[in-house]
Amino acid sequence: MNESVNASQNEGVDPFRTETNIRIATSSEKVVYILLGCIGIIGNLLVVVAVTSVKSRAKHFADWLIVNQSVIDLLSSVFIIATTLTVDTGIRRLSGFADELYCRFWISGYVIWSLFLSSTYNLVLLTLERYMAIVHPIRHHTWPTPGKVSVAVVIVWCVGPVYNMLHRVPTSGLADGVCYKFHFWPSRLAAHVFGIVALIVQFFLPLAILIYAYVLMTVRLRNKIHPVAPTAALSTARSLNIASRRQTDASNHGWRLKERASKSIFKTMVTVTVCFVICWIFNQVLFLLFNFGYHVDFQSPFYHFTVYIAFANSCVNPFIYTFQYNVFRQGLRELFCAHREVLVDIRTT
Repeated sequence: MNESVNASQNEGVDPFRTETNIRIATSSEKVVYILLGCIGIIGNLLVVVAVTSVKSRAKHFADWLIVNQSVIDLLSSVFIIATTLTVDTGIRRLSGFADELYCRFWISGYVIWSLFLSSTYNLVLLTLERYMAIVHPIRHHTWPTPGKVSVAVVIVWCVGPVYNMLHRVPTSGLADGVCYKFHFWPSRLAAHVFGIVALIVQFFLPLAILIYAYVLMTVRLRNKIHPVAPTAALSTARSLNIASRRQTDASNHGWRLKERASKSIFKTMVTVTVCFVICWIFNQVLFLLFNFGYHVDFQSPFYHFTVYIAFANSCVNPFIYTFQYNVFRQGLRELFCAHREVLVDIRTT
């Protein structure tokens, strides 16, 4: 997740010590960013409202983590629009303490890239929750408590801001009235080390955890021993009384519903993870090439494509939930059916 800075075109200048000023987005680029932000706001807000309003079933740990994911992506979409409309470094020369803070925390992209990283690790937390539910179901049954869920959510929200506070804020600042980001490195080596650490923390480490968890979950689901099948249950129930038969049928029905819900969330999170990789891999590879000395044109259409598709990751999840996440679809049905009933009542009175 890196909007890599541009190297200076001057000969003999260390590209890790002097980057060109943050470029002002063109009108067409602003339109794209604002459009992505609007789609993200509408879609993620709908997910939050739909999932939290479901009354026909109890919400589980995974449901609340999906809501948390949507809240983070919703705020990311808001700040995509806000930064697009407000960051324009060519209007005036910057000076003073207030402008220094404005440069380090706003123009540098501290807020929005912190949210992106928190979103990534919330996806990791979601995957680990599914891993526990599928691979270690007994332990998962007793582990999620309101207190532990709250602590996990707080940690996710802190990961992005703390990480970016350690490198983005100190290396950004004003020079001759101009705001620079990733500018004030103590040495070229420090910049190289940061490039490697950034790729590990922001992409490869989450990706490794996701792949490991999904491989084990897939193996577990394929080798899972199911409880008494409905056909076997029916044949056994012939020798039981009516009450026992109803209890057996109810038990099997409850298991089937729980199994179906678990597989629905599993498939949903696999798709979300694949989209995460597709959206971020281009930007990450470009940044990796840059940190290993390859010339990368950060004004090129391809670079801006990598940024667009990375930003699109904040608004793609609601579309995935529409097709694969049963709780979201159920929430939409309850919302719109309730709204339709209210309209009918109003018209008939």
